[in-house]
Amino acid sequence: MWTIIPPELIWEGVEVKPKQLQEMTWRGARVLVEPIAFTRGKIVQLLSTEPNDFLRPDLQPGSIVELLP
Repeated sequence: MWTIIPPELIWEGVEVKPKQLQEMTWRGARVLVEPIAFTRGKIVQLLSTEPNDFLRPDLQPGSIVELLP
């Protein structure tokens, strides 16, 4: 963005809330989850080192998982 207005004035009042991510094992694979409700979360990143885990549709980013056993 090209402007003569300082960025501090343009972005004043805009707050970026850092996401609270949680690392967990879900169905045998390590994933990074963003809580979206008390008992549910959304997969943000797959942390597994097993190549076959990246082919599983239930482990794709954006999938909803249950946080409680």
